[in-house]
Amino acid sequence: MVSHSEVLLAPARDMDATCVLGETRPGVYSVNYLLPPNDAYYTLLRRSECAACADPSGVYLGTAHVRLYFPTACTQKVAVSVVVAVGDSCPVPNPALVCCPQTEYDLTPPATGIYDFSLPLPADCGILGTAFLCINFVTPGTGCSTMTTVPRLVTTDNCLSCRSYNIYRGGADELCALAFPGNPVMSVDVDSCVPPFTAVGPEHVVGVSLSAAMPNPSRGRTTLRLALEAPARVRARMCDVAGRIVRVLADEPLAAGTHSLQWDGRDQGGSVVAPGVYFCRVVAGPAAFTRTVVIAR
Repeated sequence: MVSHSEVLLAPARDMDATCVLGETRPGVYSVNYLLPPNDAYYTLLRRSECAACADPSGVYLGTAHVRLYFPTACTQKVAVSVVVAVGDSCPVPNPALVCCPQTEYDLTPPATGIYDFSLPLPADCGILGTAFLCINFVTPGTGCSTMTTVPRLVTTDNCLSCRSYNIYRGGADELCALAFPGNPVMSVDVDSCVPPFTAVGPEHVVGVSLSAAMPNPSRGRTTLRLALEAPARVRARMCDVAGRIVRVLADEPLAAGTHSLQWDGRDQGGSVVAPGVYFCRVVAGPAAFTRTVVIAR
């Protein structure tokens, strides 16, 4: 967990962002609903909603945003993270699977008012498909711990189901089911697209195939299936987003048949790698493949 003591206030949105995911509609209502400690709110992030990254396999996230109304000037501690989404038609957040590690911030506006707080996420924070931005109100605020002074969520003018959740001590709720007037205004800037699969040779070679990693995202252990119709020398490496080799999975001749390439989420020295996006690069005879793996803790 990383801690920071300062945040940026509006206007601070990155105008150079590739796109923005989450709830970006205008804020209309302020809702007096926060009840720290550990009162967490989640907003759906769909990679497919970033038109600029329609073809690549994922996106890198930069700065998160949350809009709040402060009835009084005070300091509110929050923790921001990104977690895995579970389900298809109505995805829900899984706080146990963290894509981007938690970072703490102290929100300290200069006066009463509505503010858009900009909260940078850790470097190399990426998602492949669907995830949730989490803003957790960690502790009661300093100077704003009563029901009349606690900060308030700013929401849109209508509530879209399956996009906003509250997980708190002892329970969890889908906010529209609670008759919330709208979705909390929470979003994240996309810094760039995860590059499409690139390889050092042709991927479509008759007699050689490589599956996607399963599970993906993974909490540590993931497996890829390599099918060979004829014997071939195979080199398989896990690399980070900078292209550095993290772990060698195979570097040897393999017989014809199906082989499992397993990665336990550790580097070559046996240390657990940080959550984030990694690439499995495999060369098998004349064929070459790249598969993306997301590690979530």
